[in-house]
Amino acid sequence: MKIYENIIIGNFLFGLGYRIGSKNTDLSFTSHINLLQQTPADKLLGDLMAKLGNKFYLIEFKEAKNRSNKELIRHKMLENILKNEQYYDLLSISKKIHWYIETSVTQDDLNNHTLVSRIGPYVEMNSLLEHQPNVFNKFIEYIASDVSNGSDDYTPEDAERYLNIVRKTLGNGGKCGSGGLLLSINPKGEIHYVVMKDIIDLSKDYKDWRNSLQQEWKGEEVEIKQQHIIRHRREIERDGPSFER
Repeated sequence: MKIYENIIIGNFLFGLGYRIGSKNTDLSFTSHINLLQQTPADKLLGDLMAKLGNKFYLIEFKEAKNRSNKELIRHKMLENILKNEQYYDLLSISKKIHWYIETSVTQDDLNNHTLVSRIGPYVEMNSLLEHQPNVFNKFIEYIASDVSNGSDDYTPEDAERYLNIVRKTLGNGGKCGSGGLLLSINPKGEIHYVVMKDIIDLSKDYKDWRNSLQQEWKGEEVEIKQQHIIRHRREIERDGPSFER
């Protein structure tokens, strides 16, 4: 039995969204999840790039039977780069933001099927434990807790620097050729999207975009209040008391 990668990724995103939503009490939440699979950015970066709050994630998904020599070569190239003294400080960052998920389905004597996975930092791909059940959902729980915790383990500049190393190493320095979407939820729980010209920009700090959105929200609130005042005045003019005898 085979489950295709896009089905795995879809269920991963659904589960992650549910768990983050149940843990995050701050509705003023700015994030992005961009599926890069089968886009030009796939070969440069990986299958999924996300920034949730102040946490950044780059994830490669692989069905166990589809593991290829090409992926092993990409892994070796990145491993060699991170051993370079110039980039050695990025090794610890790589283990926090760059992940490898390999899935398969097992079948027992009673014909019961179980999803099994081996998951860990991308640079440790070759030394991960064998496929185990419940690893997939535990990893979703790990990310949701990591996002909810919100502590800064690295700066946006660190994430951007690492992303550029991945792009230059795995993608031969090519351009992504794709924009991205930044999602923000205002204090009322309303969703807003900001279009980014280059998906690489999504690894940067959100401070400027967040301030811009907050100004936009304030502008909307002022406009709503003004409309309410105008409507109230019209109602008074229309329905106000008459002094005619």
